[in-house]
Amino acid sequence: MVHVSVVIIAHNEEENLQRCLESVASLADEIIVVINDCTDHTAQVAEKWGAKVFEQSWLGFCAQKQFALEKATQNWVLSLDADEALSEQLQKNMLLFFEYAHKSFDVVTFNRRNNYLHRWLKHGDAYPDKVVRLFRKEAVRWSGGNVHESITYLSKVRIKHLQGDLLHYTFKNLETTLKKQILYAQLFAKDKHRQYAAVNFSLMLKIVFDPLWGFARSYFIKAGFLDGIPGLIYAMQRSMYIFLKYAFMMEFLLKT
Repeated sequence: MVHVSVVIIAHNEEENLQRCLESVASLADEIIVVINDCTDHTAQVAEKWGAKVFEQSWLGFCAQKQFALEKATQNWVLSLDADEALSEQLQKNMLLFFEYAHKSFDVVTFNRRNNYLHRWLKHGDAYPDKVVRLFRKEAVRWSGGNVHESITYLSKVRIKHLQGDLLHYTFKNLETTLKKQILYAQLFAKDKHRQYAAVNFSLMLKIVFDPLWGFARSYFIKAGFLDGIPGLIYAMQRSMYIFLKYAFMMEFLLKT
């Protein structure tokens, strides 16, 4: 029998955490929830589902997820954000994977589907959004900066892709999403601005053309227009995020 630890980081996620935990109930032998600075009932929701709750001051996305990973005691780990949940198809395929195929693989990937403006996006940069969230604990670690964390493989791994979507309820409303976008752009710029000695011509080209290319890729090349108005706003917002990354980077450089 395969034992799985589900690990989740959460800050004021009582609205989302219930859905997330319900979706992993048939898989989890252990649930680890690492919270930071919560002012709602996130901890109580986690405890209701039998989770081990740890309080950890915010370390940044990468370090916070690594902290949670190290708390897991099982060999296989499913690492989720509180605003994510397994679709029924993905739940079934994970159970089949652990019954028949897990001995042949170290890492599992699947697609993430984003809920945006109360619609499930099916095109553009939003889908398929392939992610690595299920793995043998000893095979990986989290790496990256304060934002845009990623999985690093510690040795050669065998990878399996499962059918079924990880459902991402990231969108609450435009105001909240834009605030999050600004925060992420600032964190990205803080991590990356040291790559430049000063604002230069290359950076100026990036702030002009990268947002344009980002919109064209998402909306036209990857057919985001097929998602209607939500697809248009998503592509515009992604373009704005690219612009903000470089704008904040220039701001950091101009301060020095």
